[in-house]
Amino acid sequence: TIILDQVSVDFVVDAGNENLFFISPLTIYHVIDKNSPFFHMAADTILQQEFELLVFLDGTVESTSATCQVRTSYLAEEVLWGYRFAPIVSKTKEGKYRVDFHNFSKTVEVETPHCAFCLYNEKDAKAKAKAKMGYENLGFQLQEVSETTDTKM
Repeated sequence: TIILDQVSVDFVVDAGNENLFFISPLTIYHVIDKNSPFFHMAADTILQQEFELLVFLDGTVESTSATCQVRTSYLAEEVLWGYRFAPIVSKTKEGKYRVDFHNFSKTVEVETPHCAFCLYNEKDAKAKAKAKMGYENLGFQLQEVSETTDTKM
């Protein structure tokens, strides 16, 4: 028996909009938040997960109205936790754009939390600690005082 569990995964484009314009390289990525199917995975357990990430990219060539579709898939062992793509576009001192295709498909290691769940727990802990601190004076901390009914004069 083969069980198929299909989940839609939302992606974000680094250009900031949904309409892709491939005049320069774009990075399409998935934000792992509490709604992500990857939220409960961690760096040391991702290889134990059984999943295949299928990516479909559909497009239309505006000048000819020809359509194209690219499909690829990634298994758990092909996902690199804590890496990002190396930049291939840079600017020279003269302000001209330079494309370095040697970096195409290269990745660089970046500081990444062990798991998204850990990151959200850390953010929640910091937010709770910040709520007890003063806004302008970071040395000020709110202390809860129990009220008493007797007053001495």
